[in-house]
Amino acid sequence: MLGYQEILKRLPTVDLQQFATLINARSASSGWEFDQRPLFVNPQYLGKGTDWQKELFRKAPQMNHTLTVSGGDDRTQYLLSTSYFNQEGIAIGSDFSRYSVRLNLDNKTTNWLKIGTSLQLSHVDEKVNSTSGNVIATALSLSPDVPVSNPDGSWGGITDPNGWVAPVANPVALAKIIKHLRKRNQVFGNVYAEIQLAKGLSLRNELSGNFDFNTEDRYSPIYSFGKGNESPNFGSSSAGQNFYAVIRNFLTYNYNFKKFHFDALAGHESQESTFQNLGGARRNFPSDNVQAISGGDATTATNFGYNSLSDPTGGSAQESYFGRINFSWNDKYLLTGNIRGDGSSNFPSYNRWVTTYSGGFAWKIKNEAFLKDIKAIDELKLRLGYGITNNQGIPGNTFVTQLQTIANGLSGIAQFQSNLENAEVTWEKTNYYSAGLDGTLLKGRLSFTLEAYSRLTNGLLLQVPLPGYSGAIAGYGPGAMQAPFANVGSITNKGFDIQINSTNINGKNFSWKTGFTVSRNNNKVTYLGAGGADANLSKKSYLINDIIQKTTVGRPIGEFYGYVFDGIFSTPEDFKNHARPADPSGNPYPISLAGGGIWYGDRMFKDLNGDGIIDSKDQTFLGSPIPKFQYGINNTFNYKNLDLNIFFSGSYGAKIFNQTAIQQTNPQNHAAFFTSVLDYANLAMVDPNGSPSDVNNVYVTNPNTTIAGLRNDNTNGNLRPNSLMIEDGSFLRCKNITLGYRLPKSLLSKISVGSIRVYANVSNVFVITKYKGMDPEIGSWDPLQAGWDDGYYPQPRVFTFGANIALK
Repeated sequence: MLGYQEILKRLPTVDLQQFATLINARSASSGWEFDQRPLFVNPQYLGKGTDWQKELFRKAPQMNHTLTVSGGDDRTQYLLSTSYFNQEGIAIGSDFSRYSVRLNLDNKTTNWLKIGTSLQLSHVDEKVNSTSGNVIATALSLSPDVPVSNPDGSWGGITDPNGWVAPVANPVALAKIIKHLRKRNQVFGNVYAEIQLAKGLSLRNELSGNFDFNTEDRYSPIYSFGKGNESPNFGSSSAGQNFYAVIRNFLTYNYNFKKFHFDALAGHESQESTFQNLGGARRNFPSDNVQAISGGDATTATNFGYNSLSDPTGGSAQESYFGRINFSWNDKYLLTGNIRGDGSSNFPSYNRWVTTYSGGFAWKIKNEAFLKDIKAIDELKLRLGYGITNNQGIPGNTFVTQLQTIANGLSGIAQFQSNLENAEVTWEKTNYYSAGLDGTLLKGRLSFTLEAYSRLTNGLLLQVPLPGYSGAIAGYGPGAMQAPFANVGSITNKGFDIQINSTNINGKNFSWKTGFTVSRNNNKVTYLGAGGADANLSKKSYLINDIIQKTTVGRPIGEFYGYVFDGIFSTPEDFKNHARPADPSGNPYPISLAGGGIWYGDRMFKDLNGDGIIDSKDQTFLGSPIPKFQYGINNTFNYKNLDLNIFFSGSYGAKIFNQTAIQQTNPQNHAAFFTSVLDYANLAMVDPNGSPSDVNNVYVTNPNTTIAGLRNDNTNGNLRPNSLMIEDGSFLRCKNITLGYRLPKSLLSKISVGSIRVYANVSNVFVITKYKGMDPEIGSWDPLQAGWDDGYYPQPRVFTFGANIALK
């Protein structure tokens, strides 16, 4: 299989001529003489400048080859497979390659013993220069007047002598000159023995493990990208290993008597995950030609190490006992019961164990006498279920205090507490109810699955966001203290899933099949501790230094929060009829062109409580990152030896916080702009000879714009959290198109080949969306902070050409 991938969507940014015109207009209208640049005196003579997205992104080839041999007889079956995969990243400086071998063996040694093994070995080489950091946000922050490289061959960078433009590293240079290599050797193994103890009674024992041995080498040479981006050389090397092992034992029993069937399972499982890492680093290498860490200055040597016993994230271990019973009578009524006990090392000993149980009932309605003669119905089954599930998904060791050692200029070294522990943390528990209906109609031409569910989660496991003054933050770094994990409250999830499959045409040479799925989930927080309805968990955007997301009782988790944009101050009537922000005394700020006042081109926000001023009481909820429903449509066409598959996926109703666009749509920004800023609020005067500070002599020529004016003042708080930052994330994506052709058997018989299918595939073909970012499918590991786009690495469009060949 061969193919290549390219970026699916790029964001529209201004070119150099547009950028220079904006800077000149801002300097002229706001008196920002310090931002004038000699290069921009005559913008009409400037070219396009640097398109940083074009320089960073590329069409990247990928390759995947697999060779599989399988066979066997009644007692022994085998499969041997080798594969090679290579993929360049769509951002320069990133690529990935993997070599792997897989072996499966199953042998029926005797009539009562069956043994087998599965073994996979893989080697991975990875270059992560452009994927380990926020390269997209960096590329969007560099203005087009900065070149990738200078005429003398040195790398380009920001050179503003006045210090108003913040230094931003050259992402193209970093991707090309910094070495950041990862290598992994991985072993995935499984062995089992299944013993037939008696008729219907068997015992299966399994031992599985994943073993990962990795190294990481980094070297950063001496570089200088203009102002404020100088760096000495630095090298580091580390090696680590990660082990995961699990033992499973299953005892199963099956019994059939006339119309009655019974089977039972009892089992035990024990699993453990451990890791360790050791590394060292040096600085001040005499030459960038020797990059081994032994070539650095020995007096700068540092080392580090951690393992699953001492690291704050910790390893994990779990032990489980479980059982299951199934009854059925006359293939009409089916009853299932499950119970299990789990113990996890992620919790203190007194909260370590939990019991889970579930049960289900199914009724095969079609097998009843009153439906047997209805030919249009092939199968019809009703399902009911209830149960409890548990979640242990937090890092280990967070329930105890961890210590971290750092250098201290006074005493040499010092130890400090690196996390806030919570000794009361325990399992997250979910009660769920479900009901479903499955059916097949018209001799298999139409099938469906309908399911409705209700889930109540208690003791929701989350990392609690804490205020900055507490000294605890959700991040790592010298002096950073980890916020605690806790059982913060309760949530409900209610919804449904529908799946419909149909054979629309089933002719001799042509067939057309369609699959459709739709799901809806309604999420609501029901409890957040002793604070009652007033309790909330908030997430703050440090870019705008304010709360942008809030979790409160009675609403969905992680809902966006802020002010409602209500247009631009563009006429004298707007100042008469619209509320203005409050000053520290609680009074509206004055109407004034001078600093400390509200003026034309400032954004208006809705006065939701009607008190005549804009303050925190006018904030409201702006939508949820959780979609109202998701859907998928799959169509498969076959004509003789040709096959075509087209798959669409979509989402409706989710909101996205487009944090990337905040600075790039701010006219006061000193770096790059999106092209939308060209539509900034443009001021004009009724009487050109009148006063520019007379509120009745000024107006905005483009009153429908959403971009603030070029004024050198932010008394109005134009960048406060507001509905402009929250965008509609609904989309319809053509996820995949595959066209294949099977060579005729008459042709293959001449070359002793069993089958050959050649195909072409395009994934992420196109997306229809109103979202202005690169990709509307934004995920998050933190449900309190879902839907944030801060330079999200988009899904690429991938073209693939390949062949499946099977030998006789």
